[in-house]
Amino acid sequence: MCSQVSPPFTLVRPRAGADEWKLRADLPGVELGSCSVDLAEREVRLEILSCAGEPDCLVCRLPEDVPSIDASQAACRLSKRNCCLTVSWVGVVCETRSSQRIADPVRSVSLAQGKLAKEGLKNMADLDARIDSLTKEC
Repeated sequence: MCSQVSPPFTLVRPRAGADEWKLRADLPGVELGSCSVDLAEREVRLEILSCAGEPDCLVCRLPEDVPSIDASQAACRLSKRNCCLTVSWVGVVCETRSSQRIADPVRSVSLAQGKLAKEGLKNMADLDARIDSLTKEC
């Protein structure tokens, strides 16, 4: 359920059938009133003021297989009781072209040839000629 992201961040992937992603930052001993959060599409930046007043910045970059964060739709929650920050957003993971497979390439070619024949075209050259004639008509 959890994906490894650099501590103190933990990435929680959505449950089956859901699309809400969560990134949790555990911040024990940090006064949460001294925190600021900056959301970008591919990272979350957390700035914490130290006791000396110096800012300390923590950055979590999202792994490539995680959908981008839409800052206008994301929700940030600070929990004083649990000493944590939770960022949640809705995202759908899209398959990359390299991971998409044609189930049966021979059947796909047969279907394409059947569609060409239905249109009265015997091969790709006929299709190209038909496209050229339609372009000239326009």
